[in-house]
Amino acid sequence: AKVLGREEEAEFLKSERDMLYKVINEQMWDEKTGFYYDKLRDGSLSKVKTVAPFWTMISGIATEERAHRMVMEHLENEAEFKRPNRVPALSADHPYYQALFGYWCGGVWAPADYMILKGLDKYGYHDIAHDFAKAYHNYAVKVFEKKGKALFRLIGHERTFRIVKRGVNGNLLNMAFLKKARIVIG
Repeated sequence: AKVLGREEEAEFLKSERDMLYKVINEQMWDEKTGFYYDKLRDGSLSKVKTVAPFWTMISGIATEERAHRMVMEHLENEAEFKRPNRVPALSADHPYYQALFGYWCGGVWAPADYMILKGLDKYGYHDIAHDFAKAYHNYAVKVFEKKGKALFRLIGHERTFRIVKRGVNGNLLNMAFLKKARIVIG
């Protein structure tokens, strides 16, 4: 808004941003578990660990201390988010976690992983970001080479996909291939 010369809108958006930062940090952070959670209608926190709180890193909402706790206690925890292919949409210690694809209950989404990678970089976790990117890249290449020469925005977490009969599935990024295949767990 400021670039467009809309000073009033710029001030409004800045105050809105500041208010959201305050609400998220004061009402959605759980000090005991070291994680941000969704706030329920009754005011309690959901206690379901998902990839969503990592947005607080790329946006700069998380303090250095809170980012450190999320990374070291959760992102680097093999029982939660540090899985064979990082990072599942839902923490692996949740009862609804599905290791064999799981869509939002265990699948790995490329846009979410990219967001986490950029947040790690922003907070100076370069070694972890490098390992993270390398693991994701190696897994994506493995899927590409072994499972049909296609790119996916969502890939299986503990196992890879195999391409089967003709059909349509929105999980393929390769649009030319989209009309000819559908994916299933391999």
